[in-house]
Amino acid sequence: MAGTDSTQLMKYKTLRANNEIEREFFRQNIQDLIEKVLRKSRIEAAKTIGVDYGWLRKACSLGVTRPSKKNMASIQTTAQFFRLPTEALWKPFLLVQIWLDKCLPEVKNFFVNEFNFDEYARSSQSFQDEISYATNPVVRQLTEESSQLSSNKISAAGGTIPGTEEMVSVLLATGRYEYLRTLINDLFVAEQQKATFVSQTKNEKDYTPNKIRDRGTVTAVVQPSSQLRSSDANR
Repeated sequence: MAGTDSTQLMKYKTLRANNEIEREFFRQNIQDLIEKVLRKSRIEAAKTIGVDYGWLRKACSLGVTRPSKKNMASIQTTAQFFRLPTEALWKPFLLVQIWLDKCLPEVKNFFVNEFNFDEYARSSQSFQDEISYATNPVVRQLTEESSQLSSNKISAAGGTIPGTEEMVSVLLATGRYEYLRTLINDLFVAEQQKATFVSQTKNEKDYTPNKIRDRGTVTAVVQPSSQLRSSDANR
């Protein structure tokens, strides 16, 4: 165990020296969320989360240094699925911090209620070993310092990933995606027409035969077509 700890600590120091430690934090957290919380294969996890399998496989293998336009949607979708702030994906030992109530108590409750994470956390020896390692004073100091550097880089890259409205605004502001205006307009008009159709259909369903309706001083009785045919035949 001591040898493993020493090797891992050296790995973190090397990654930090090469400005790559945030990539490792992200890789480790994504892999942990899939294997320890969701407990599914990468292919199944990609379908469940709603991201491309190729991206998820790469994220678990190589990690991500910081948000970019290319990976923004996948990162945001993953964070939202696990009800995490986007920047939390770069926290060192994210699951350990959540389990030990160091951060995000509402996420811990979600993991416990939705995925029975408490059963895994208590029964898994590997997770208990990870807790021991993550709470080692030397490791904690190294990862906390590195985490601050990582947060600074993520903030410099744009901070928290924006919402859909903000992303659309940014794209339109570049002038290179004017077709989006037409697409959004067409979708909006289509939704309005759909809403009007649904409303009209609902009104038609509310109409019933023999219902008496007042039209000022005129009262009309609507008869079923069978009665009208019978009346015509008697004339």
